[in-house]
Amino acid sequence: MKKLIVLIVSVVLISGQIVFAQKSVQDDNSKISEVRLTAKMNCSDCALKIKKQLAFTKGVKYATADYETGIVYVQYRNDKTNVDKIIASLAEIGYEAKIYSPTYTNTRKTCCSDKNSASGCGANTSNSNKTCCSSKLGEDKKE
Repeated sequence: MKKLIVLIVSVVLISGQIVFAQKSVQDDNSKISEVRLTAKMNCSDCALKIKKQLAFTKGVKYATADYETGIVYVQYRNDKTNVDKIIASLAEIGYEAKIYSPTYTNTRKTCCSDKNSASGCGANTSNSNKTCCSSKLGEDKKE
């Protein structure tokens, strides 16, 4: 008889925990937001740099950047961060990001040819004998 009571109590407790776990997963999903940003990227290294920066930005759950289209897709927890903080995080590494507009066209140039660019890896070169792509890899520009 005692075994039967213990078994019934165990089943009730376990089923209560399952219901609670499902509710917390639903609550977490309601805190996830997503945004598409545009950022001027000149090469695939630029996209990688943006992705790495966002990976270490508080509240960001997932980020991807496509340098060919200039679009950055970000999923983030809206209780931990917001779009302005994400844009500010990209500004810290020299990329000017804006909320995506379907009318945006990427004015991407060949890798790092615009050294006077206001954003992107072209702004991060300090030696005129190096391109941004080679300076990230520690290689000198070969002439």
